[in-house]
This record gives sequence, structure tokens and C-alpha cells, in this order.
Amino acid sequence: MQAGLMATVSLTRNCLKAVRWGLQKGGCIQAPPACPLFTSTPNSKSGLWIRLLGVINQVYPYRIKEVGPDRACAEWLVKNGGAVRWVGNPHQKETDFNSLSQDLTLKIEEIICDKAVVLPSGFGYLDGLKHVKKFTLHDCDYATDDMVSLLSLHLRDSLEHLQISSCSGITQAGLHHIEQLQKLRSLLLFDLKKIDDKTASVNILRKKLPSACQIDFTDIPRAETSG
Repeated sequence: MQAGLMATVSLTRNCLKAVRWGLQKGGCIQAPPACPLFTSTPNSKSGLWIRLLGVINQVYPYRIKEVGPDRACAEWLVKNGGAVRWVGNPHQKETDFNSLSQDLTLKIEEIICDKAVVLPSGFGYLDGLKHVKKFTLHDCDYATDDMVSLLSLHLRDSLEHLQISSCSGITQAGLHHIEQLQKLRSLLLFDLKKIDDKTASVNILRKKLPSACQIDFTDIPRAETSG
């Protein structure tokens, strides 16, 4: 309880800093360059917490125009506990906002949302990404079917490897959106509590996805995820 309260207070303080910074910049809310917003997730889905998450998951078109979709998306992800890997540097995982490269020509090749505090609204940052080949969505408290829909929509022309696991909000309806990913080569699913008939789900996906796509849907949680 106390840890959750402290995390909420910390996030509230950081969000207020973001609001003040945005007002100083002419009314647009953005994070101070040296202040990552993500701290940790309290065990709460209170109205205040959701509103705060809405602030740090809001898409700001001016930022995308200023630095490009890849850099803007990377900023959003790392500030909310996610990570990226750049094209040409697959072994370096970027998790620190303060150490993100200032090279605006870098393109995202891999997105890792492992316990990240991301909302579907933030997935608008995926629009415009052309080089993302791998996406991991693991143990995200606020993952929904809409999130799967948006990642499938925006990344359908590039995504080759997808993992969705330990996300209690994902249902069979969400898995149907994966059918848009016609370049998919591997799909790993596990620990999705709202999917009752896993065999049927796999059979449906095999009919819709490329024949070469390897689909693995098991009840056994994996010890490690991407990263």
C-alpha cells in the first residue's frame, strides 16, 4: 500500500512538472528533456491514476513534426517504461530517456513493452514507423484489444515477430486484429487468461496469417521475454 502511494505521488509530481514545462513552451504539454516520467506502477486503477497516465500517453503531433515519428515514439516508450532498439544496432536496448541519441535519422527496429505503463491512446505514436520488425507486449496492466488493433494497423507493412503475453485484458477479439500482419514470421502467445480455447485460436490464425508464420500459443509462462 505504502509503495503504491509513493509511486503515485512520484508520478503526480513528475506529471505536474510536465504540465508546467508545456505551459512555458506555449501551451503544449511535453516532458522536460531531462525528466523521465515513468517511475513504477502502483496497484491501482483509480480515476486519478488513469488521468495521469492519459497525460503521459497523449500523442503530440508537434513533437512528431519536430523530431520525426521514430524519435517521438522512442521518447514516449522510454518515458513509460518501454524500450526500443534501432536499425543497425540490434544488441543495444534503449531504456533511458536522458541517454537517447540525438541522431534524428535513427529508425526503430524493435519495440519492447515489458511491464510498460502504456495506454492505447499512446499507440498513435506508431503511425509513420516503417522499420519495426519486432514487437513485445508483455505483462502490461493496461493492454487492451484496441492496443493490438492499433499496432497491427500501423505496423502491418513491416512487423515480422510479435509476442503478446501475460496481458489479462487481451481477448479473442484482440487476436483477430493480428490477421492484418501479413509479413509476420513468428507469433508467440502465452498466459492470456481471457482466451479459453487456445487450439481454436491458433487454427483461426493459421488460416489467416502467412503459411510460413510459426505460431506458438501455450499456457506455460516463459521465464524470459525479449530483451
